[in-house]
Amino acid sequence: MNLLIVEEKIRLCKQAGLKIQNGKSAEEIIKVSEEMNVDLLVMASSKKSSLVSRIVGSTARRVIDNIKNSVLIVRE
Repeated sequence: MNLLIVEEKIRLCKQAGLKIQNGKSAEEIIKVSEEMNVDLLVMASSKKSSLVSRIVGSTARRVIDNIKNSVLIVRE
């Protein structure tokens, strides 16, 4: 994606009052969910595979393996 497009999307998100997180995806997801004390974290995974153990993408897998809360994975 073009850098100018990304910067514009970030600007629009900030204007809308959204908090922008920087860092590794799984670590930030875990940190924010713990800060918010969520009961259930819902994530989408677009990983396509016929093997059950490989259905979940790498970010979702890292979150599942390292979070204390319940996680629901929705396959796109």
